[in-house]
Amino acid sequence: MAAVIGLLSVTYVASNSYLSASPARAASTSGPISSIDFSNSTLNERSGQSQIFDGSLIPGADATTGVTATFSSGTATWVNGTSNGSLTSGVTSQVPVKRAQNTILITHTAPDTTQTVYTIYVQRAGQFENLEIRTPGVTLTPAFDPSIHNYTMTDVPYSVTSIAYIATHSYNEAGFLDCSQCSWWQYKERGQQTMSLNNGANCITWNSNVGGSTEYYYIAVNRDSAGSPPTGNCVKPVPTTTTTTTTTTTTLAPETTTTVPEATTTVPRTTTTVARTTTTVPRTTTTVVDVVPSSGSGASDSGINTLIPTV
Repeated sequence: MAAVIGLLSVTYVASNSYLSASPARAASTSGPISSIDFSNSTLNERSGQSQIFDGSLIPGADATTGVTATFSSGTATWVNGTSNGSLTSGVTSQVPVKRAQNTILITHTAPDTTQTVYTIYVQRAGQFENLEIRTPGVTLTPAFDPSIHNYTMTDVPYSVTSIAYIATHSYNEAGFLDCSQCSWWQYKERGQQTMSLNNGANCITWNSNVGGSTEYYYIAVNRDSAGSPPTGNCVKPVPTTTTTTTTTTTTLAPETTTTVPEATTTVPRTTTTVARTTTTVPRTTTTVVDVVPSSGSGASDSGINTLIPTV
């Protein structure tokens, strides 16, 4: 929630302290501007310092803040560094904000030309802006980009014990950038510094405080061991992940019984007439003829019978 303030300004807060989103305090009604509102920062009056305000941290993704001032007469303007513009009472104007510290001045000019200045100190989340490698023959791959977090550097011989560089951070002071193989805090005002190298594989970690959270950058570089090349390289720490298991219960429809009606198929009767074939077999009659031997009496049955077939 943006703060509503009036007739006050912001006290300076050390840039390595992050401002929390505190509730807005009641505005003074004695000045020409009755309220000032920032769209993405809560403004709070610094105790004992009128017309000076602290603003809570503006997200790094926001390149502007919407400023709304309310006044009944006169005119108002704003200035932030080299940018400036006018304000219309009750109308939001977009004011550009750079990363790190911003000092925004809002000036009200009354009809009689009397001016009242309101000072707001507000920070936009910073970032690790650049890492320029200065050692000849050593290249950072890929080229540094704040959105890329894993890099390699050209392998170096055993005789190279450190890599020279210049680091740039939005906050050009101590407290926001350091590395695992460097000395103290890192920022551009320190000029050229060095990363020390161990024998073999080196994994150099850079920590960038961007405004309440830390971003990590990893650089892999191999330095030959005395008499043998390195056997490994930089491996980024495995991030901690949380796995959420979702159980889905599916209710099946009740069992369905389908009755299929019985089907009766009538097959037409087929009658096959087979022609009758009559075969006439000629009857054979056998006549038995008694042959009486010529020497017999003719009265005896013991003669020879002769079978004479008759057709």
